[in-house]
Amino acid sequence: MNNYFIGIMSGTSCDGIDITMCKINDKKIDFIDGNFAPFSDKMRNNLLKLSNSIDDNIEMLIKSDESLADFIVKKINKILLENKILPCEITAIGSHGHTVRHINSDDINYSLQISNHAKIAKQTGIDVVCDFRRGDIACGGTGAPLVPVFHQAIAQSYEPTVVVNIGGIANITILPAIDDNNSDIIGFDTGVGGALIDVWSELHLKSRFDDKGSFARSGNCDYELLKSMLSDDYFKIKPPKSTGRELFNLRWLQKKIAKQKPCDVACTLCNFTATSIIDDIKKYASNTKKIIICGGGLKNDYLMELLSSLAQPTPVLSINDIGYKSDYVEAMAFAYLAYLHINKKPANITTGGTKTTLGALYPK
Repeated sequence: MNNYFIGIMSGTSCDGIDITMCKINDKKIDFIDGNFAPFSDKMRNNLLKLSNSIDDNIEMLIKSDESLADFIVKKINKILLENKILPCEITAIGSHGHTVRHINSDDINYSLQISNHAKIAKQTGIDVVCDFRRGDIACGGTGAPLVPVFHQAIAQSYEPTVVVNIGGIANITILPAIDDNNSDIIGFDTGVGGALIDVWSELHLKSRFDDKGSFARSGNCDYELLKSMLSDDYFKIKPPKSTGRELFNLRWLQKKIAKQKPCDVACTLCNFTATSIIDDIKKYASNTKKIIICGGGLKNDYLMELLSSLAQPTPVLSINDIGYKSDYVEAMAFAYLAYLHINKKPANITTGGTKTTLGALYPK
């Protein structure tokens, strides 16, 4: 067996899919190739609407489920062709799908991802492992984050470390030292990552994101607004916990702002993301010796500067600094989750649930 796995990720940023090919065994996770495939405006708008409870539409859900699967199949075939690898050489695909609803409340916990995985398996000729989040919830977890088990595999060392993944939502993995047998790995969503920065940029810059954080840098932080943002009840909940666009969205933001300049709101949003992350690190990982950042947030220079400043004297590094490509870390994580499923190893090490193998398998 070649131990080749493909990982596919579509995150809260809703900008496209990351696809990666890896070679994985018990000792090593090797990156082979990866690329990013952006969504068309139509697909992106439909997916964003589906994450908005005001726009519930079953027909749109079904059509998006099918069209996203077709899109993914094309990109899988492309990466196979470019690497001259046959479908029969791939052990499995680990696919996250795209989250259209993720709710954690006292009444109900559920998480729904779409992308017709049965179709992907049949049309690529490769087994597909998917539906990881609902498996975690069924075992008593919160369904997110799922990446800590991967962070453990690539970043745990002989000193306490925190890995921060900044996508649309931000999450952290608190890794005790390898020789510390008395501390547990902890992982949870700290709150919003780039989702509000992106939606604000789209509203005022007509751009899907704030390039390098230049819009935010041009403004001034409104500390009263920042205080109001940080007063949200989510930040009073103890981990394990998870969140999504269902809470942190444009409606939430518009209730907070008054007549601030758009650039000042952008600046405050960057401070909001950075502060909520570092506050939780100081609260739950005060002994950490280094912080490693991955995800799209790495491309926001202003956000990275804020994180480094707030974290002092703890050094803030990029995942690139430890030998992994930041653009593909989450996709690699889902390739690794597929590997764990195939080898019947537990994946939910941090969300408070029973330790078990996660994912459902659609055969080729």
